[in-house]
Amino acid sequence: MKTSVGESTPWVRILHYPPNINNDMKTIGLLVLLFFGLITYSSINSHYLSVKPIIVRNDPGGLVPQEIMWIERLESSGVPVQIDGNCVSVCTFLLGLPHDQVCVTDKANLGFHAMFEVRTQMILRGPTLEMAKIYYPKRINEWFAKEVIGSYDKEAETNNGHVDNKPIYLDADRLVAMGVKHC
Repeated sequence: MKTSVGESTPWVRILHYPPNINNDMKTIGLLVLLFFGLITYSSINSHYLSVKPIIVRNDPGGLVPQEIMWIERLESSGVPVQIDGNCVSVCTFLLGLPHDQVCVTDKANLGFHAMFEVRTQMILRGPTLEMAKIYYPKRINEWFAKEVIGSYDKEAETNNGHVDNKPIYLDADRLVAMGVKHC
């Protein structure tokens, strides 16, 4: 096949067109499609590259259903999340985001505790452990079950079933040692 200036173009030869279609027009059409495809890819890609991370600082947590809906929207969006300060209670479920989407800075300090029934303040041991399996990476989940829930079990034995549900904290160094990405 020949281009309009009469030079041979080997890459065009591998394309098989029906003989009744003008090859020069096909070449122009392919170039136009390629051009607009690159423009579209470039604009989409630059949009995601320019997305600034959400920075979490001094988050006391909140009600589990609302926070989980927020975390699921974050995961779907792919927006990066940096934990850069205190992150307590259900905020710690951010660790359940994909590894490359969430990171901790040197200032990160995460406070873990069991879920509890708001009216009675009764600890919900079973649901807490199930949620931890879903939202914490494996090593954090193992630590949580042993250190947090385990400490509540010991405290309940010595205090007639009463447990002080204060958070137990992990700083950035310990989180990174357990596999959380450092920012």
